[in-house]
Amino acid sequence: MSTFGHYFRVTTAGESHGKSVSCIIDNCPLGLALVEDDIQPQLNRRRPGQSAIATPRNERNRVIIHSSTELSQHNHPRQGRRVPDAEASKRMEARVAEPRDQNDSTGGTVTYAPSGLGEPAFNKLEALIGHAMLSIPAVKGFEIGSGFLGAKINGSRHNDPFIPAPALGGAAHKTGMPRSRLHAKTNNLGGIKGGIFNGMPIFPRCLYPPPGTISQD
Repeated sequence: MSTFGHYFRVTTAGESHGKSVSCIIDNCPLGLALVEDDIQPQLNRRRPGQSAIATPRNERNRVIIHSSTELSQHNHPRQGRRVPDAEASKRMEARVAEPRDQNDSTGGTVTYAPSGLGEPAFNKLEALIGHAMLSIPAVKGFEIGSGFLGAKINGSRHNDPFIPAPALGGAAHKTGMPRSRLHAKTNNLGGIKGGIFNGMPIFPRCLYPPPGTISQD
């Protein structure tokens, strides 16, 4: 078994190629609308055998919620789902297809932009994100902001002081989000300063090495 989180806690059990993989989610908000159809599309996205660049295995995995949703109210707003960028997906497929045709494989990185608060000591935001990202199977590297490149840059270039935020166009003011009056000059710190989210975009990167299951000795 493997557990992640503190108040909102997820515990997983099972194994790859076993009969099932299960999880227990502690402290879900009371009354949260949740049915199998909310989760199944995400499981379908990672199902193998759907493209020429993925493993040819055909695994029709199915979500089953065993308990605690009998009285859910299904008229609540549901979480939005991420939609892959079509052009980025094409470039990714082309990058994977080239070594595949040579019976080889390639790795890559994943970048995303979360938001949060963090703490200055033991529960720093970058530590929590790193814990989550490095728990993903196959991930072997993780960095935020300038990452390891920051070790090669002088402090005069790497410093990330706060400066007055630049003016935004009319369209940018229609988001309804409160806007900070300060802005990080370089964002070399990747949106996290002293373990706390500073309002700038957070861009962690995860490294995936090339898959080892290739048609070579």
